[in-house]
Amino acid sequence: MENKKNQKPWYKVWWIWLIIVIAVFFIFGFLSGTGSDNKNSSSSSNTSSKNNNSSGTNNNATNNQRNALESAKEYVDIQNMSEKGVYDQLTSSYGDKFSKEDADYAIKHLNSDYHINWNEVALKSAKSYQRDQHMSTAAIMDQLTSSSGEQFTQEQAKYAVNHLPK
Repeated sequence: MENKKNQKPWYKVWWIWLIIVIAVFFIFGFLSGTGSDNKNSSSSSNTSSKNNNSSGTNNNATNNQRNALESAKEYVDIQNMSEKGVYDQLTSSYGDKFSKEDADYAIKHLNSDYHINWNEVALKSAKSYQRDQHMSTAAIMDQLTSSSGEQFTQEQAKYAVNHLPK
């Protein structure tokens, strides 16, 4: 009985708080998705860091064109979509339902204003398949070029597969 009187309540024990702080940092880091691929990815394919580098051509754009461009940037940055994949998603009746003209505007300005390196986008997608789904390089190549898959060009997929970590 005397032991219980001398014991501190659980919330007054320093190592409990240390464990809680470490757990909070771990959970926050996990949820924020900061992996090693994000740190090593090429800045040429990161459009979010180039938002202020726009050449100003968006001033005359319609609201739908600006929205299509913003959606397109997110598809590239977050989902590593190919140029064709972005266009199809923007114009799909199951997707964003933008007009072909709005999607054309978005693709044109992704390339001219943000200088997307589609080879690097394909590489990020390939790394994800290799890391998360443990696919072979042949399966990754097929997935990257498939019309029902990522829809990268053969050249972009070949670049990605050739630059995967061994």
